[in-house]
Amino acid sequence: MTTDDESRIGWLLEHTEQDDAADDGPHLDDNLLTGFVEGALPAELRDRIDAHLVACAACRAEVVARGAWEPSVVYEPAVPDQPEPESWLRPLLAVAAAILLAVGVFLLDDAAGVDPEPDTATLVARSAKRLGAADAALAELGTMDWSALPKVDVERGDLRVTAPAGKLLVLRPRITWTPVNGVTRFRVAVRNDLGDVVLEQMVAGTSMDWPLDASGLDPGTYAVKVTADSALARVAARRAFTIPPDADREALATELYLIREGADPAVAELLVAEHAARRGYLAVAETAAMAFLSTAPDDPLGREALAALAAALGTDAE
Repeated sequence: MTTDDESRIGWLLEHTEQDDAADDGPHLDDNLLTGFVEGALPAELRDRIDAHLVACAACRAEVVARGAWEPSVVYEPAVPDQPEPESWLRPLLAVAAAILLAVGVFLLDDAAGVDPEPDTATLVARSAKRLGAADAALAELGTMDWSALPKVDVERGDLRVTAPAGKLLVLRPRITWTPVNGVTRFRVAVRNDLGDVVLEQMVAGTSMDWPLDASGLDPGTYAVKVTADSALARVAARRAFTIPPDADREALATELYLIREGADPAVAELLVAEHAARRGYLAVAETAAMAFLSTAPDDPLGREALAALAAALGTDAE
């Protein structure tokens, strides 16, 4: 190899080291390529040409076309050292990692403990536990034995008073009764526990709203009597009900509000029915049970509650 060849290679490789895009610069001539492939070059020049071939795709393709080539020098891109976190940052990173780990464990535990489709009994138990812990007055929620519900006395026959019954939240109750064949007019009378008449009037139909010009009832026990006024039939039916003291009614109203706000919406009315029934407000309980069944008509717990309330109120024969 001549001195000119060595100078040419040196110049070429010097520029290759500066710019890896060797395809745009000078290339090895045919004699140098042949000498390289045949192993006729000195070791020093061969190493330098070897390095050039690593970077120059054109020369490398030519050498590969003339025979097998594997670089004797392996070039790998340098990986910059990763800086160590600043000393003040290390504790923060450790705390962040611990928080992420704790949150992950919590979410996994929470997900594992959640029923994807909880049934009514599960929702009732969860809501009752939460509400009972929040208010002692609700501690018995979720434990109702509907079969043990006390019955309200009711006269049974062709004519029956269906409302009011039990304890009432309202002071101006609506009065309802069953129809009687051939009778269109009824006499309605309400008496207090002393036997005094507090309301009396004739009504067409089978219901009567409390008159707007009549005073609301005071706390106490009352009886309503409905009489069928007809030449064909003269029958009567009675039913007792109670207006509890203001404090009792206000307490129940607050408790029912807490249940509706704190219970799972899917079972809130069922829990309202349970609590109202336990406190003796059977008509309120029946209304809540019907509201629950309007959204879950086939639910066994709801049907059990309504059946028990209807039997207690004497409306089961309607």
